[in-house]
Formats: sequence, structure tokens, C-alpha cells
Amino acid sequence: MMKDRPAAYKGDQPYIFISYAHKDSDIVLPIIARLQKDGYRVWYDEGIAPGSNWDIYISEHLDQSSVVLGFLSRSYVKSQNCRDELALTRMKSKPVSLVYIDDVQLSPGMKMRYGRIQALFLQSMTEEEFFEKLYQADAMTASRE
Repeated sequence: MMKDRPAAYKGDQPYIFISYAHKDSDIVLPIIARLQKDGYRVWYDEGIAPGSNWDIYISEHLDQSSVVLGFLSRSYVKSQNCRDELALTRMKSKPVSLVYIDDVQLSPGMKMRYGRIQALFLQSMTEEEFFEKLYQADAMTASRE
């Protein structure tokens, strides 16, 4: 696991909202660090102030984001919080990019809602191929410095 967690974006410019399961931090945090290194503004739950109401804080930051980047895994689909974030993304009609980080089977409901979204499969590409394809997504452009 990364010793130093990347800082979450603070400001009023467009940013990427990261939706992930904490059990996948070893995979997701280095991706966040690379996104930041490459000039993208990224917010994730590291930015939640102590003592804050988690649900309100998450929903406000998801609402203010320009795109949601969801990291789907077996842990993700088991997490009610993660599923709630994707449901809110859909209700708010937010652009979403999905990254499958392991071989996960979506529930029939999730498959119906998200199966049509073009997704990236992290395991099937090199790191450079992954970032090249991710950066091609139109919705990512607004969150770049």
C-alpha cells in the first residue's frame, strides 16, 4: 500500500470523483497519484473532513464533479456505499467511466444499468495503454489543469 496517500482536490474547478472500494486501495491509490501527476484534478474520500456527515459530503462532491471514475471489483459490487455512489451518478446524469480491476460479475440490475457503458479492463492492458485510453474519454478533459 502507498505510504503517502494522494491529496484530494480542493477547489471549484472541474474534477474527477473517484468511486472505489477501500479494499482496492493498493490498486486505486497509485492510479490517483498518476492522474494527479499528469495534471488531473481528483477528489476521493481522503478529502472528507473529520466529523463530517459522510453521506452528505460524498453526495455534494459527486454532484460538483465533472466525471465519475468507478473502479469495479468484487469488493466494489459488495459495498452498499459504492453501489449508492453509482446510483447517484446515474440519477444525476453524470458522465461516468468504469474501470474493471478484477474479473467481477455484475448483478442483473447493475448489468442493465452499466453494461452499455464503454469500460476499461485494467488486467488486459499495460499501464501506459490504460492511461492512454482513459485520457481519451471526453469527460476527462474538463478536469485537467
